[in-house]
Amino acid sequence: MLHKFLTTSACLLAVSTASFASEMDGTTKDAWSSTVGWLNAKPSTGGVLVYHDHLAGYVWSSNLGWIKLSSGGSGPHANTTRTNWGVNKATDGSLSGYGWSTTAGWINFGPTQGGVRIANNSTDFTGTAWGENIGWIQFAGTATDTTAYVSRYVNTVPSNITISTDTLRENMATGTTVGTLSCTDEDDATWIWSLVTASTDFEVVDNVLQSKRRFDYETATGYSIDLQAVDGKGARVQATLSIQVSNQDESFTIAGFVLKGTVSDAQVTLSVDGTEIVLADTNWTAVVSAPAVGTSKNYLVEASLNGTTANETISSSHSIQIEGVE
Repeated sequence: MLHKFLTTSACLLAVSTASFASEMDGTTKDAWSSTVGWLNAKPSTGGVLVYHDHLAGYVWSSNLGWIKLSSGGSGPHANTTRTNWGVNKATDGSLSGYGWSTTAGWINFGPTQGGVRIANNSTDFTGTAWGENIGWIQFAGTATDTTAYVSRYVNTVPSNITISTDTLRENMATGTTVGTLSCTDEDDATWIWSLVTASTDFEVVDNVLQSKRRFDYETATGYSIDLQAVDGKGARVQATLSIQVSNQDESFTIAGFVLKGTVSDAQVTLSVDGTEIVLADTNWTAVVSAPAVGTSKNYLVEASLNGTTANETISSSHSIQIEGVE
């Protein structure tokens, strides 16, 4: 729901948690190789860690030893040298890159005839990795002893909803972008965004918060809005964000009227709608109250030149129409 309030400063309210990788499920953690047998993605020490763009940690095999999934550091990994290799996770969940075993050598998680994938709406590993010295490693299926198996990780719930910009200028057109939404989620990079309650003030388009009308600073300087992000597995987070409306100078400038001739300041009188304008020289700029956005108003501009002989007065009047715009 939306809560309107008056304030002079913006604030950001959000759920906040510490940042951790997603770990493997302790009961569904196995992969199978017809050459080396069972592989354990969550042994008592070590284990696989799932981030939104890469994997880290270790897989254990009693016949093979450790398979390391990253040379270290954050992903994704370039996989071009012995110091930047590792298993990457694409936005569609497909894995690529290499793990390393001191016994079996390189393990390719994205071979041409296979590949491992974690669907965006699932936490299950599927498909096969390839080791030149041990052949295929399957992450889901049925072993030769008819045991069904799958490697599965525990989904991390998204948290910490934020917006790139929390200030909107007043009088901006409907559909103006307020800011881009994001949240913290170790194993996902995209989310489904929505308002918790429908609003006449704001809407969410993809991951962007937009205005649904023009805002007036003099009416309210801020709005509170409840947002929700849902990851591909259905886990969600809600948070309240404060959007500030910034004040704008709503006067406008009329410029370019030139009084012809050589005269002193004291000889010139200028007024707009009956209000006298103090002139610095014969090229003048008058600042007056603007009409409301989307409306127009007629202004009467009058200039008088006092003659030097016989106190003669010469007057000139102009009627102009100004339309209020952003």
